[in-house]
Amino acid sequence: MDAFPEDFSGQEEVDRMLTYIEKEIRRIKTEGREEGWHEGLLTGREEGREEGREEGREAGRFERGIAVALAMLENGEPVEKILQYTGLTPEQLDEIREGRLRGTES
Repeated sequence: MDAFPEDFSGQEEVDRMLTYIEKEIRRIKTEGREEGWHEGLLTGREEGREEGREEGREAGRFERGIAVALAMLENGEPVEKILQYTGLTPEQLDEIREGRLRGTES
């Protein structure tokens, strides 16, 4: 940071003062942008991590529903009960019964 001019008399000094102020404004804006960029980056990363964790939890619940449905089918439980307890759709249960739905792998 440049030193603040102590004495400013006359137009030349006023011009130096204005130049100094303009430089400081640019410096502060640049620092603010950089700080904002870094904060945005950190926030974005954390939001991405949380989204990934939520997707993982959803996949785990879905896979758990499949495992429960398979066990209930093996024990002869009624379809309505399986759907109620697992949260699966009738279409998903049909796919499980046909052996086409085994998890979330692509």
